[in-house]
Amino acid sequence: YFPPSIGNIGALTQKMEGGGIAVALPEGIPTVEDFVNIYWKALRANLAPSHPQGFRDTHRGKAFTDGLEWKWFVGLALFRIAAILAGVGARARAGNASAMDAQIVGSREVVSMIADRAIEVLGKDFQFQVLRSKVADFVRKHISPNEAALAKHMESRDKWKVHPLVHELKKRAKKEGLWNLFLTREMAKQARQLLTDGGVELSEEEWSTLLGCQLSHRQYIEVAEVMGWSPFASEVFNCSAPDTGNMEVFIRFGRPNHCAKWLLPLLRGEIRSCFGMTEPKVASSDATNICSLIERRGSNVVLTGRKWWTTGALHPQCKVCLFLGKDGTKDGQHEKSGNHKRHTIVIVPMDTRGITVL
Repeated sequence: YFPPSIGNIGALTQKMEGGGIAVALPEGIPTVEDFVNIYWKALRANLAPSHPQGFRDTHRGKAFTDGLEWKWFVGLALFRIAAILAGVGARARAGNASAMDAQIVGSREVVSMIADRAIEVLGKDFQFQVLRSKVADFVRKHISPNEAALAKHMESRDKWKVHPLVHELKKRAKKEGLWNLFLTREMAKQARQLLTDGGVELSEEEWSTLLGCQLSHRQYIEVAEVMGWSPFASEVFNCSAPDTGNMEVFIRFGRPNHCAKWLLPLLRGEIRSCFGMTEPKVASSDATNICSLIERRGSNVVLTGRKWWTTGALHPQCKVCLFLGKDGTKDGQHEKSGNHKRHTIVIVPMDTRGITVL
């Protein structure tokens, strides 16, 4: 009982891929005018029988009203039809369908599309609250019950091997759209451009999964708080340090070829990374104390130094290190640049000759 033109429910009137059946809307579906009249009657607005200009504007795609009540009314109607069609699909799968197209209109694709449209209609704040609830439910249902097994694994001799449960949980989180939640809209846009310039070609569905929900910083704070309920949650959602910070460095300062080689597998959760900053002989929180040297020798870059407390370096999937050092080129230029202008970061594959992990 909902006008398709409001909800853009095109899938109900198109041939579902692989189904081969054109689904026609039955008689009795209300027009937009009927639907809006239902809304106003519920509010006892006492509209005249003739349709006001607002109804005609709705037909042209303009917003009928920005009122919160209207959005909730439309959203509720969409959720209602989604629930009805989910029931139709369940009966069809059980062999109790009364119509030949029941399994199509009640398919997961159609029901999910209508529910997503309802969330979209209700606005960004509502969308975010739904997302936060999904993250919370995921942590409660799938991560917290496995904490004991994962903690035991962390204390075993196999702690540097990834537990199979982690792989399973990451696949589930990605499938549910709870992936790379740390990316802002700006970072996602930059990442896509860099990857595209680096020769990466993906479908829109792949881009959507890869670039996350694109939350604001305020929103991510709330999501991060939920992930903090479990020490294992951030990795499951591909939001753990130092990978998140390293991915941002690639996005803001990397070249397209850097991003195609390292950022893409990091965003996919296929590899891990580390950040080499802290050194054993100096107070490394003050970067001017860093002793590691970076020297150019012809076409090569030579690094000399020792790092410790390098989070993630022992992870079996750690494939790249962002190494912080200072200019050690012996041409006298570094002496002129001052103590705060000598630092840089070098991308170092972990299988580079000369690297020793103790």
